[in-house]
This record gives sequence, structure tokens and C-alpha cells, in this order.
Amino acid sequence: MKRDRYLVLGAFLFGVVLANLADKELLTTYGILNTYFLEQYAYSSIRPERLFWQVLFDRLSAALVFLTLGKLMRARMWLCLTVCFLAGAFGFLTAAAVINLGAKGVFIMLCGGFPQWLCYAAAIFIYAGAKQRSEAYPVHYGPFGAKLQGIYGKTAACLLAAVLMLLGVFLESYVNPVLFAYVL
Repeated sequence: MKRDRYLVLGAFLFGVVLANLADKELLTTYGILNTYFLEQYAYSSIRPERLFWQVLFDRLSAALVFLTLGKLMRARMWLCLTVCFLAGAFGFLTAAAVINLGAKGVFIMLCGGFPQWLCYAAAIFIYAGAKQRSEAYPVHYGPFGAKLQGIYGKTAACLLAAVLMLLGVFLESYVNPVLFAYVL
């Protein structure tokens, strides 16, 4: 467990170093965290229904990759890899936000991920918990009903994770643009 914390911290620091080693022009001119893009975003009108389908496609693509990895790896290793990837991405975004906008960039970056990432994180941990429980108890002994209860538990957890992902997509498409425009 302690080793996993060090891996997550290392992934975060790797993301920070990677952002600092990236071409400054790439981060300041072409990145989403530059003042020109944010000004354009603040004055544009977002069509949530179009954004919904784009975000849904992007999140389903990412979920498919992570679910495929989840089928190929043990639960603990999968969760560590997933959290390390997210920590590295968070480190990269944090460093890019500070490089472009200074300290206020961190606040803007956090507002850009709120509230949808709460749903996405919950979905990841619910799926990981169901996966870990199914690995810990692969064979259910007892009456036929007890065996079905284990199957129903995993199915319910996966359905809950899918509902949370859809809720996150909805929040990212309909709620976040309003909140983010307000912050800008």
C-alpha cells in the first residue's frame, strides 16, 4: 500500500516534469489553458446537446481502454495504474496551468474539472472495488441463491459505475460550461 502511494506521487511529479520539459510555445499558444482560449470560451455560446455526444464518445473511448486493461490485469495493479495515469495527467495540467496563468491557473483548472470528475472518480473506485471483490471470492459456496447474489453484486456495481459515468458526461456537458463561464 505504501509503495502505491509512492508510485502515485512519482506519476504526479513525472507529469509536472513532463509539462516543464514540453515546448513553452506548445503550452502557451496551443494549449487550452491560455488567455486567448479562455477569453474566447467566456464569450462563446456552448450547445450542450452537441457537447454531450462529443464528450460521451470521448469518455466511452477512454472507458473502453481502461475496461480492457481491467480484464487483463489484477484489480490492485489496474487500480494503481489507473490512479497513476490520472495523477500524471493532473500533474501535467497543474504545471501547464501555472506556466500559462500563474497561481490563478490552478483554480481555473480545478473549476474546469468540477463537478464531473467526482462522478468519474467514484465510477473508477466502484468498478475497482467490484473487481477486487470478484477476485477475492471467485467461487461462491452455499445455496444457489448465494451464488447469484455474488453475480448480482458485481453486475449492480458495474451498472452503478456506468450510471455515474453517464452522470459525469451529463454534468460535463450541461452544468460545467455554465459554472466555468461564470468563473471566467
